[in-house]
Amino acid sequence: MQQAGMNKKGNTDTIIYIVIIVIIGVFVFNMKNIYNFTSGLRNPKPSNPPTPEVEEPDTSKPQEEEDKYTIVKPIGENQMVCEYTETSEIPSQDGGNITTGSKKISVYLYNTDSKLKSINEKVAYEGIDSDYTNYIYSERKKYENIKDTNLKLEGFSIETVLSGTLSLATSLVVDLEKVKLADIDFDGVNSIIILGEYDQNITDVVTQYEMKGYVCKDGGE
Repeated sequence: MQQAGMNKKGNTDTIIYIVIIVIIGVFVFNMKNIYNFTSGLRNPKPSNPPTPEVEEPDTSKPQEEEDKYTIVKPIGENQMVCEYTETSEIPSQDGGNITTGSKKISVYLYNTDSKLKSINEKVAYEGIDSDYTNYIYSERKKYENIKDTNLKLEGFSIETVLSGTLSLATSLVVDLEKVKLADIDFDGVNSIIILGEYDQNITDVVTQYEMKGYVCKDGGE
């Protein structure tokens, strides 16, 4: 016959064994976490240093490159103006011609005491028919190419203003005190006629233009 004291002791031992097994199981299954924890205590990670601010590179252009294109102002107390007009035509079905547009050239000769100082050539293109559009575009490109070729030339400037597809205005200025006509690169264009030298007698210059078919008159002051 079993004694009561012995059953009580057996039950206690069983509980102890179960508790020990559970503790061992928990320890085994959490071995990795425990290792990481103790390793962190032995070798603490350094705090992350602040990320240095990266200064953006300065991509702005130097001041001299930002300067706008200088439009030259003609000088001289008096003006003579020489004008020439030409039209563009295409054949019509009835054997005649159809006018597609016109080109009016006005050359202002600025002078002081009858001595040439500067020249301002203004050209007005006016289209009547869409066939004139391509011609206007090609003329504008011609003047813009001359402008780009002579960007660094002091005393010379070109402006072009395109209005729609049938109207173009150009203005070419030469300050003869600062630049000679021979110094200007006209990019192989022969259709631009600019005549005169600094301090040349204005009557002689007018005669040169009239020989080219221009009609000259006093342009006022």
